[in-house]
Amino acid sequence: MEDDTPISTEAKPGPTQTAEAREGNLDRATEIRIRGSLLRPGLPWYERAKLEKEFHDLRQRQHGGGRSGGGGKTGWSLRDTAEELGRPLGALSEDLKLADAVHKYPSLKRKHRKTALRRIGGVENPRAELEAGASDRQAAARAGVGRSRVSRGKTGLGKHIHKYQQIKYKPSGYTVYKCMLPNCPHFIPIKELVIGRPSICWRCGGLFTMSQATLLKKPHCPECKRGRREAESETQKQTTKARTAGEKARASLAKRGVDIARLDEILAQIRAKASKKEGE
Repeated sequence: MEDDTPISTEAKPGPTQTAEAREGNLDRATEIRIRGSLLRPGLPWYERAKLEKEFHDLRQRQHGGGRSGGGGKTGWSLRDTAEELGRPLGALSEDLKLADAVHKYPSLKRKHRKTALRRIGGVENPRAELEAGASDRQAAARAGVGRSRVSRGKTGLGKHIHKYQQIKYKPSGYTVYKCMLPNCPHFIPIKELVIGRPSICWRCGGLFTMSQATLLKKPHCPECKRGRREAESETQKQTTKARTAGEKARASLAKRGVDIARLDEILAQIRAKASKKEGE
């Protein structure tokens, strides 16, 4: 018995087409999941930040990174994500920074959103920092400040590079790196975030870049020895001064008829008793 079923001459979809269709279905499912999760009531700020970053990365993977040039805008930008999600551009920019910071430092989840922003930026007013003009930030970078915050406001300092010092609060033991220049409120609450920032040396006053090796109470250049030499010189001066004063006192007592040998013996006995008490 012959089969009358017509033979199809159309080519079946190849493995590439199947993979593309599967990827498109996965992207649509991801988008639906993210949009649904963003509508949940009482969503924690760190979950929202993670979902918004995931959505932004998804769109950039689909359309490419946003670029603007002579031929016009191409790709997907942060502004496009803000418009699609109905989120202010500044708040979305903050959320994406928070998402990266929480991934690196999970302990930030226990903080309030504003506190977390201060922790990752080391600034007093992160939102104002984000709203600052791009020209100010570019000028700071050209001045050598790099990622370090440029102090603004009524500090009397203008734009400057910070002079960090490790401050430890008792009894909690909480440690921050604070700028010790007068009227500067800048501080960094996580020591790892200080690495890579420019700072003023506590020994020679020069500029250097903070690293793991320079996370000291008073950071200084790795090769700077000026402070050590000055400390040794000061110690020698104090020792010489004390020896001279002792010799003058002994000479004055000898003139008054005091038995210096007997005095030395009494002083030796007192020192021996003091050492014995300390040992106990």
